[in-house]
Order: sequence, then C-alpha cells, then structure tokens
Amino acid sequence: MPVAAMEAMLQIRHQQIHQFGHTLEADRARPTLDWARDIENAARAILEDAQFNKPADRLRRRAIKLGALLMAFADKLEGEVQ
Repeated sequence: MPVAAMEAMLQIRHQQIHQFGHTLEADRARPTLDWARDIENAARAILEDAQFNKPADRLRRRAIKLGALLMAFADKLEGEVQ
C-alpha cells in the first residue's frame, strides 16, 4: 500500500502547526469562506499546471500541499460538526 503521499501530507501538516503556528484553535478561528478560497486556489493551481503539462513532481507537490490543507480544514470542521 503506497503511503508516501500520506506521510508527506502529515509532514506538511506538522510543519504548519509547529513552524507556522496553525494550531487547531487558530484554524477554527478562521472563517470557512477563507478556507474555501484557499482550497479553490490550490486546486486551480493544479489544474493550470496540468493544462500546461508541467512536470509530475510539481503537480505532486501541489497535490500534497492541497491534501494537507484539506486535512486541516476537515479538523477545523470536526469541531463544528460535533
């Protein structure tokens, strides 16, 4: 089972928290619309790279970052769902 992408996403998420201070409390304070815009922009960057046949490693890096962003967003929403 390939887990390299998952491990890379967790590593970026760890960096977001410990280096940049994006704790769960800070994430929950951020408006959902801001999250949605960041997610849309990250996905759009992948789409544009794919349209212009950018290298797979670049697409993968962007996808990993998007995955970490989505993990953070899901954690933020979990507190609102319960």
